[in-house]
Amino acid sequence: MKRVLIASAWQNSSREYDIAVWKKKQNPFSVNASMTEHFGLRFLKANVPEVSILEYPTKEQFLDELKKGWDVVGVSFYINETQDAIEMAKAARNSGAEVWAGNYGALNQEMEPHFDRLFTGWGEQAMAELIGREPAPLIHPPVYMHIRYRRLHLQKWGVLFTSRGCNKTCHFCQTPRFYRKPYAIELSALEKVLWEYRRQGVGQVIVLDENFGHFEKEAREVVDLIHKYRLKWNPLTRVEAVHRNYDDWVARGLCGASMGVESLNQDSLNGAKKGNSTDQIREVLRNMQRDHLLSQVFYIIGFEEDTEESIRRDILELKRYNVDSPQIQILTPYPQTILHRRIQEEFGILDQDLSKYDSTHLVWGHPSISPEKMRELLFWANDELFTRKSSLSTLNKMVRQNLMRVVRRPWQGVSRTPLWAGGIDPHASSR
Repeated sequence: MKRVLIASAWQNSSREYDIAVWKKKQNPFSVNASMTEHFGLRFLKANVPEVSILEYPTKEQFLDELKKGWDVVGVSFYINETQDAIEMAKAARNSGAEVWAGNYGALNQEMEPHFDRLFTGWGEQAMAELIGREPAPLIHPPVYMHIRYRRLHLQKWGVLFTSRGCNKTCHFCQTPRFYRKPYAIELSALEKVLWEYRRQGVGQVIVLDENFGHFEKEAREVVDLIHKYRLKWNPLTRVEAVHRNYDDWVARGLCGASMGVESLNQDSLNGAKKGNSTDQIREVLRNMQRDHLLSQVFYIIGFEEDTEESIRRDILELKRYNVDSPQIQILTPYPQTILHRRIQEEFGILDQDLSKYDSTHLVWGHPSISPEKMRELLFWANDELFTRKSSLSTLNKMVRQNLMRVVRRPWQGVSRTPLWAGGIDPHASSR
């Protein structure tokens, strides 16, 4: 059997590996969420255990690993990591290995000359077939994020994927092309990992579907299951899903949400085929603010309708909602998207340097804002939204969640006594 190593792109000082303070100035109350576990590689290892993985290595660690004589070396990378991935592929080939590519960076057809095989979408099944492993039900491994305040560990979050893919057609997004047809993950696989999160006493479960709630029946079953295990949870979802289910989800342990708001300009949302309503956005943000829920908002500046004045106006409005984790991004025409084709035809691509395709650089000919001004607006927006006051509010919410968990649901003995509601053993189906 071939010896296979799959690595994420090696670390680069030009990139950040803390999603809580991404492109933001830290302040005395900032919390940190360093990237330590690579979710895709963890899934790969759990489902194809013959494969070895290497998460966020330094360049030196990767090169040292090549000395072990691997038959196949794969690189999982995003488009802004392309140049590093190409260098890794060269080094792997020089060591005598076959080289594979995966993750969103592999969606770029220009990568074909640099790799022997390109994988798109989640790769467990394809990789299992390549090494001669029989198809098997998906295993959802326990995957964690760790939230810290300075050196103090605040919370451990359990990561959950309940579906894969996306049925939407937002013109700036690669996901529909990358993952193809969306599908729900079997509930039995989810129950096993939720039991483990309950045993570990996680602060909350982060549901990282592309748009949790798309599969309405399955989403209800997942929410019921999370509630059965008495876990707090926080999904990555669409505004309309939060709006539609708000009261029910809060009653069943919702403690926050991450949403693709994208814009407070309805014309921009319509042009992007986003399908959001600015009225719903405002109502959801007001409700979350009122109920002290954690909020993460993905917001795009640089739609063709945007001007400097409109961006500043909309960001100052967004500031009123006290968003905990604002993720401000510059509209970027990623390969294999509708946006890329249209911008190339109508405005032109100014910069082909893929390291700048990280949502923090303007790489196309915007009709009214220069690349330099757009980047200035990006950092101005972060400074406006990510303040000492907002960070202190976020810190207080997390401390409050911890106190509520200790007072209402002490965890002593949980690791020794599984809490299977209704006498259900979540591992029974695997025996």
